[in-house]
Amino acid sequence: MIDLVRVAMKPMVGRWVASKIASVDEVIRPSGATQVNVYGLDSDRILMIGSGLAVGWGVATQDEAVAGGLARSLADLSGRGADIDVQAAPTMTVDSVSGHLAQLTLRRYDAIALFLGSNESLSLMSEKTWRRKLKALLTDLLASVPAATRVFVVGIQPARSVDIFDSATGDIPDRQAAALNAVSAALCETLDRAIFLPLGERTGTPGKRDVVADYANWAEELSDAMFDPINIARAEGEVALTATDRSELERERQDGVDALAIVDTAEEDRFDRIVRMAQSLYGTESAAFSVIDRDRQWHKSRANVADSQVSRVGSFCSITVEDRGPMVVLNAIEDDRVSGSPQVTGNPNIRFYAGFPVESPNGTRIGALCVFDPNPRLAEDVDPAMLAQLAHLIEAELRVKPTFD
Repeated sequence: MIDLVRVAMKPMVGRWVASKIASVDEVIRPSGATQVNVYGLDSDRILMIGSGLAVGWGVATQDEAVAGGLARSLADLSGRGADIDVQAAPTMTVDSVSGHLAQLTLRRYDAIALFLGSNESLSLMSEKTWRRKLKALLTDLLASVPAATRVFVVGIQPARSVDIFDSATGDIPDRQAAALNAVSAALCETLDRAIFLPLGERTGTPGKRDVVADYANWAEELSDAMFDPINIARAEGEVALTATDRSELERERQDGVDALAIVDTAEEDRFDRIVRMAQSLYGTESAAFSVIDRDRQWHKSRANVADSQVSRVGSFCSITVEDRGPMVVLNAIEDDRVSGSPQVTGNPNIRFYAGFPVESPNGTRIGALCVFDPNPRLAEDVDPAMLAQLAHLIEAELRVKPTFD
């Protein structure tokens, strides 16, 4: 948009936006869960953060919004599963998003998708200002995440795709959005690991558009564009960790445990039910949801486990939390990882073990859901996928504040 025209239109568009803001809370959007999971044993981890398309205007759940479609499409392409965290707010801007990012454990993500520019296009921000602010954000973000992590800048959702802004006046911010998108695309070309993802045209005709179909189409477009860069990111991330990396990861992990304040709390039926379910499904003698707390493995929930805690030295769960996928030990005395563990050479004489890491709400691996038995098993008799789903149920419970009598 020519700058003189943009400046001249700002007061009128500003009044129009202000008149619509009062109706924002009347537009349906997802509430509750801010994570979408398509179960898999080694899921891709994506953070969606921002406003606009990330908010999910017009649908009631994240599953119906772009997050759900993106998770399903990525999982279909990879066969690995997908976990998508959504941090979205209608008012989030290129200025305010940094504060939200600072509260998250960004190390856990294979990719971060920024959904910004909706508010800036509505305010008719200039291309020059947008470039300066977006460049500063991307420069800081890329410097703070692991070297393999990809950062995607997603095209701005058209204002007119949100009901309250669907009028002729909405064409003005949409034209500015196109100008800001062009700036974003050019900027990403200059930054390593920053990738601009444009949004395609909406489906249907004005007045007869289907927002769910729009979200599904946009999600498929995004997943197609994100798939190869995420694969590259995962491959680059599979390098040996340095001692400094491991120390930092352990600090973050313990911070996650401390923030939950779950250690040494009373038993809770919400966790006990899941642990008993795991024990029953796998037909094992014992099962537990264990938390790794500094030098010990403490059991928040246990089924047929005598002690409330064991030393972290030789702990199966301590090894499980080192990776984000399942740990399966078919015969412990033949497995070099654990054959010398006190839990193998003495009580409870573990031979078979299957564990899946459990993550805190901030994304750090705090412990594991595990099943174990004194009898070895064959690989064909073990399905880790069920354990992954049960571990996700525990993670959902961890996002809910505990209630004690």
